[in-house]
Amino acid sequence: MNQQRRRALRQIGGTVAATMLGADVARAAQGQFPSAPLRFIVPVGPGSSADSSTRYIAERIGRMLGQPAIVENRPGADFLIGVQALLAAPPDGHTLMLISQTSMVVNPIIHKNLPYEPLRDIRPLVASVGAAATLVTGAGSRFRSVDDVLAAARQAPHTVSMGYYGQFYRVGGLMMEEMIKARFSHVPYKSPAQEISDLIGGSLDVAFIDTGAALPLVRSGQLRALAVSSLSRQADLPDVPTLHESGLRGFDLFIWIGYGVSAKVPEARAQVLQAALQRIMAQPDFRSFSAQNGNMRVLATPGQELAQRIAAESARFRGLLEAAERGGS
Repeated sequence: MNQQRRRALRQIGGTVAATMLGADVARAAQGQFPSAPLRFIVPVGPGSSADSSTRYIAERIGRMLGQPAIVENRPGADFLIGVQALLAAPPDGHTLMLISQTSMVVNPIIHKNLPYEPLRDIRPLVASVGAAATLVTGAGSRFRSVDDVLAAARQAPHTVSMGYYGQFYRVGGLMMEEMIKARFSHVPYKSPAQEISDLIGGSLDVAFIDTGAALPLVRSGQLRALAVSSLSRQADLPDVPTLHESGLRGFDLFIWIGYGVSAKVPEARAQVLQAALQRIMAQPDFRSFSAQNGNMRVLATPGQELAQRIAAESARFRGLLEAAERGGS
C-alpha cells in the first residue's frame, strides 16, 4: 500500500472513529463526563508553541464538553514534575498532560530510577502536532553559519554552549555531536523564556528551539536562524538552510507533542477525550492556527498508533542516549 493511500485511509478512519464516538462526546457534554473542570498539565513554562497549542485546545474542548478547562504549567526536572502531577491526580479523566518525546521516549532511557514507565502508566490519547526545530544564536553572536559552530566545536570541544529545554531538544545536539565527532557544552533550561533571554544576551551560544518561538525573534532581528532540523527547508524560513544542506547529511529531527491521561483512567472516558481531541484537530481553524504557530503540522495520530511510534522512537534513540550518558555529554 503506497503512502498516499495509507494517509487517505488514516484520515477516513479518524473521521469514522470521531463519528462513532460522537454520541459519547455528546453524552459527556450533558454532564455524565466530565463532571468537573478539565486540567491540562504542561510540563514546560509559558512561551513555547506547545503551550500555545495546548491553550487553544483547552479552550475548545472545554466548550465542547461543557466544562471549563484550565492550563497549568509545571516545568522542571525533565518533565518529571508534570508527570508526577498527572499520576498524583485522581484517575478519573479530568486531568490530562501534554506528552512529548521527552517524557515518553527519552526519560526512560536516561533516568535509571524513573518513577514511572511511559506506556504502563500513561495512556496516550493523541499526537496533535509536530514540527521541525530551528537552530538559533543571538544576533550579536560570532556564529554566522552552521560551519562556524562546527569549526568552533571541533577546535575547542566543550566550549560551545548549547541550550535545551526538554530532553528531546538535547537529542538534536547529540545527533550533531555524533556526526561531527566533537562535543558541545549542554546547558539545561526549565523553559524557553530564560533560554531565549540568554541567547539574546550572549551568555548562551546556540540552541534548538521550536520554530514558533523562533520566528518572531528572528524576524525582529533578536535571534539569528542558522539551520532547521528537517530534511527540507521550512516555508516560514525559506532562506535558512537545513542541517542536511549544511554538511550533516541525513540530519532529520521531527518533534511532536500530544496528550495523555493516567493509564488507570477508565477506557470509556479516555475514548471520550480522544474523540473530542481528534474532532478539534480535524477543524480547518486548528490547521490554520497550527501553521501560524511555528509552522506546525497537524498529526491527529490516535493513541494506539502513537504508542507504536513511541516504542519505535525509543528503539531509534536508545543507543545515542545511552552512549551520551556513559560519556557525560
